[in-house]
Amino acid sequence: MSAETKKVTFVTSVAKGDNNLRIILEHGKAIYEGGVRIGVKKPIFANFKNGRFTTDNPGYIEKLRGLKSYGSSFYEATDAGKEEVETEKKENVEDLSSKTKPQLIAIAKQRGKEVKEGMTKPQLLELLK
Repeated sequence: MSAETKKVTFVTSVAKGDNNLRIILEHGKAIYEGGVRIGVKKPIFANFKNGRFTTDNPGYIEKLRGLKSYGSSFYEATDAGKEEVETEKKENVEDLSSKTKPQLIAIAKQRGKEVKEGMTKPQLLELLK
């Protein structure tokens, strides 16, 4: 892991019991050499164990952020570190309006607000006022 790459954790509420969310990051494919199949590259999954998946691979992070299910089936968790706490103190309602729905959900949870399933972005903004 380079100094510029940081770990990102994605969380989901889809996990129930032993059924965890599993997303394909790279499809498996056959490996050929000289027209002869010599092996198979196994697929790589994002396995959300206990509702969490952490990676520092920039390609996987971008792929997960670009999926249609991002923000509904899973979202990016944020650390409750000093930098974010200081940033939150500076934010006002106008700044929050430029945030995405998953970011608003994360901020609300950090502030101890109750986020109900299916809340819209305007409802989240009202909750965070």
